[in-house]
Amino acid sequence: MGTYLCVSHSTNHYWKDTKMKAKIGLELHVPLPTKTKLFCRCSTEVTADPNTNVCPICVGFPGTKPKLNFNALTLSIALAKLLDCTINPKISFSRKTYFYPDLPKNFQITQFEAPIGVKGKVTLIDHEKTIQITRLQLEEDPGRIKYSKDGRTLVDYNRAGMPLVEIVTAPDFVQSTEVLEFLEILFATLRYIGIENPEAIVRCDVNVSVAGGARVEVKNVSGINNIKKTLEYEVSKQIKLLKAGLEVQRVTLMFDSERKITLPLRKKEYEEDYGYIFEPDLPQYNIKELPEQINTPPTPVARFFTYITTYDVKDPKEQKKLKKIFFSNKEWGDILERLTKKIPPSKKLHNLLLNLLETNKFDSKTFYAALSEPHTPLVPFIEKAFQDEVTTSVITEQLTNYFITGKLPQLEEISQSDTETETLVTTFFEQHPDILQKVKNNPKMINFAVGQIIKKTGKKHLAKKIKQKIEEIITHK
Repeated sequence: MGTYLCVSHSTNHYWKDTKMKAKIGLELHVPLPTKTKLFCRCSTEVTADPNTNVCPICVGFPGTKPKLNFNALTLSIALAKLLDCTINPKISFSRKTYFYPDLPKNFQITQFEAPIGVKGKVTLIDHEKTIQITRLQLEEDPGRIKYSKDGRTLVDYNRAGMPLVEIVTAPDFVQSTEVLEFLEILFATLRYIGIENPEAIVRCDVNVSVAGGARVEVKNVSGINNIKKTLEYEVSKQIKLLKAGLEVQRVTLMFDSERKITLPLRKKEYEEDYGYIFEPDLPQYNIKELPEQINTPPTPVARFFTYITTYDVKDPKEQKKLKKIFFSNKEWGDILERLTKKIPPSKKLHNLLLNLLETNKFDSKTFYAALSEPHTPLVPFIEKAFQDEVTTSVITEQLTNYFITGKLPQLEEISQSDTETETLVTTFFEQHPDILQKVKNNPKMINFAVGQIIKKTGKKHLAKKIKQKIEEIITHK
């Protein structure tokens, strides 16, 4: 297997060694959220007791015939479209033969000659770089092995046959930060097709070579932190081997998350070792017309750039906050698009979206569902409130109350109190520009300004709105 050296975990300086440049490629395995397995009707319920969601098809009894899950096919095509892949007009499946306890048939049904998509790409925002997607294919998952404390090896075949999409990138990454940004974009894209919590379920095989040397593969790394640690350890290890005049062996490794090191599993296989043959029990599928029939949303990256362009957002901190919004879940983008059909894009609408998010009281799915109801009062309320020039802080407050009580107030009441508040605050600051300057220089002075306005006007019941208006003035003006 070769010689392995003790490697320091302080590895950041290795990425700057241009003579020892790393090449990194990823193979990502994405479970699809279907109710049944890829080639049979067994449930994909992950909490079921071991070996209860199995049937003769998914455990490979002789004479059984697989049948393709159409929902898994459409989800994989949708993902291929979002990753800008060329969709093959005809696809087929192959048998990948290898022997392991978690593979009951002794082969895996996957794709080889004609996958779902090829030649895709993902553009990184921060690194301003394009990562090529070599192929995107649909395949079945093996079972799950569990090692008991008494030394036995246990196998649960519930997972065997569950649908996976495998995404293979070109070795376009040269540092771990590029990989992490790619994963951030990919996970956001997966959320857009209904895959929840991808960080916890996606498994990654990491391929690493340094200075044109042998490529090693680290199998089944899960979690962004573990992927980062795997890359940093393996790159630094290979560099130390090469600098010591030793050879990097082409091997398959595992990542020990406790010791944060990579360890050898076996010699690295070549494609020809798997003895691929066409799956004789499945036909070739003509899917030429199918991609056009599958509607996909704009990608998270596209939505982000459209937004910052439309609303002219140039502040880096605000851009970072918006990227998190559009990457965290699809519904916030849907909410904005639904609102802008009635309300022209404006700085005020932008501020309203940020206000809603910062309250932490809005579940995006609930909010979007409420906006989508046929006779919802929310859109007309927001539209009229914008026409009456009600401030975003007051609109946010009333929407919050709506989700608590189910009632929206009369717009006349809002407009009157809001107009009164704005008059009080602007008149006071016109008379006391020195206090306005103090508040701008030190936001902790806001409560002092609120107290002075109430002392002068006696409008104690408007204290909350006065404070919100002052915050709006110093934040957005």
